[in-house]
Amino acid sequence: MGTLFKKKESPQSAKSFFSKIIQIWKKYILEQYFANDEPNPQYIDDIHFEEAYEHLKDMLVFFEIEYGPRDVATAECQLTFALIMFKTGNVMGCLEYLQKCQINF
Repeated sequence: MGTLFKKKESPQSAKSFFSKIIQIWKKYILEQYFANDEPNPQYIDDIHFEEAYEHLKDMLVFFEIEYGPRDVATAECQLTFALIMFKTGNVMGCLEYLQKCQINF
């Protein structure tokens, strides 16, 4: 849906839709993997995290182009992208995006 809004020249609608997806992923990962001493993940296959990685990568490009690197929405997308990278085993990529998020704010 966000991509459809993006193509229809409605960046605010795309931003709203993408932001909701970002919030859902961020909340899920933080609550399931980082909120407790013991991870209590609901079953999600690695393929879902890989799919989320591809979607968030596209969303990140959208936010960087439309709103710039210093926008709150861009930083939130960078943070969520970093969490997804962590879950897919890309620790160096995770650290890179956490640093980008920090530097831009």
